[in-house]
Amino acid sequence: RGHEVGCHSYAHHLVFGLTPTEFRDDTLRAVATIADACGVAPRIYRAPSYSITREAFWALETLIACGFTHDSSIYPVTHDRYGIAGFERHAHILNTPSGSIMEVPVATVKLPDGRVAPIGGGGYLRLLPYRYTAAGIRSVNNDERQPVCIYFHPWETDPYQPRLARGLIARMRTYTGLRGMHRKLGKLLKDFSFSPLTAVFPKGTRATAPAS
Repeated sequence: RGHEVGCHSYAHHLVFGLTPTEFRDDTLRAVATIADACGVAPRIYRAPSYSITREAFWALETLIACGFTHDSSIYPVTHDRYGIAGFERHAHILNTPSGSIMEVPVATVKLPDGRVAPIGGGGYLRLLPYRYTAAGIRSVNNDERQPVCIYFHPWETDPYQPRLARGLIARMRTYTGLRGMHRKLGKLLKDFSFSPLTAVFPKGTRATAPAS
């Protein structure tokens, strides 16, 4: 109850590594599978590993054509695999030749030196101290008067899962902090109020920008 069903692709391939046709086929297959399972066609999308980069902005037009109204695939940070440094940090409408879509970046905080740091979820929520996450959320809420988008993976709540990742860095990214996730989520839900994404970010209520 109180949750929305979104789409995270079918085969979990990085969007910037797909052709437009491959991405469309994967997305349509995911939509059909989700709709068949729960009777609801998803309207919210997040690409695997935030892989809608500047070179893959064409994917936004595909999402619009597939019926999506909201996307949360662009992370405005610097990272070795993903992200668009300098991208708008807060929810806004992106205009494309095929129509518009609401882009809802995962939460970031602006540091005193001007750099942008991630606070919004996944590995960052799991790896970093809770006090850092909470302080970042409060900064965005109180100083910028903006809501934040937070997420985590279901597997991140299972500290007993098999350790399959290889290599020191991969294992640290994947498994560090698993044992503390339940506690962090409990504090997060106690300290802040949350609502479904489209309730917080209804399309048409934010400033617009071109997808470029």
